Amino acid sequence: MGILKVLTLTIGLPYLLLSATGPLLQYWFAARFPLRSAYRLYALSNLGSFAGLLLYPFVLEPICHWRSSDCIGQ
Repeated sequence: MGILKVLTLTIGLPYLLLSATGPLLQYWFAARFPLRSAYRLYALSNLGSFAGLLLYPFVLEPICHWRSSDCIGQ
């Protein structure tokens, strides 16, 4: 039961907080600017995710020398 508690606190709680921020920010944006579309935030989020997907293998991995294949077979 101890491992379940550790996983819940170290992974579950941060994931819950991060996953709740997107809809919360969109709600605040729509309430503050009722005539503007909150869907722009979706587009910016998707753009950031796409940039992260491109940035990791071509920039971060060569700099930090992380290799996921090192763990395979060990």
